[in-house]
Amino acid sequence: WYLMRKNMTTIKARILRVTLLCTIICGIILTAISVFFINSISSKQSTNEGIEVAESYSLSIANEVEMLRAELALVSRDAEIYDESVSLDSRKEILAGYVSDTSFKDFSVAYSDGKTYSDTDISKRDYFKNAMNGVTYISSPLIRQTDNSITIMAGAKSRNADFNGVVY
Repeated sequence: WYLMRKNMTTIKARILRVTLLCTIICGIILTAISVFFINSISSKQSTNEGIEVAESYSLSIANEVEMLRAELALVSRDAEIYDESVSLDSRKEILAGYVSDTSFKDFSVAYSDGKTYSDTDISKRDYFKNAMNGVTYISSPLIRQTDNSITIMAGAKSRNADFNGVVY
């Protein structure tokens, strides 16, 4: 720096200034290129890791949804939960017995008009409409009518030929 401040006119001083200036410019350019490539590589790596994590979670969720569908189908096959000769309280107890063996909080049954064992009307709910059309359905989070809690509801068409309704 001292040499650059003086007005040196010797060839040695000029070469030194040009060399120093070139070295500084090359250092800045190489640093900028390095930062660009490091940023690019880390961005691609983060994107790839994000995709892998998303695919992993997606597979996990798909497996959980399939398990919920299978559990709901199992419950919907029990003829006793639809049997009108069995008291409503007994049918509710049978449904409650399935809770410990499944991922569900509770079960109920709705008739084809949407009226349920819990005296609510779910006829306008998507899970009921889809289930009545034969599609086992799992809803987005919604507010539950019986206790105003936020939950995910699932419904499946009854697997009993003598009953037209939905297990949910």
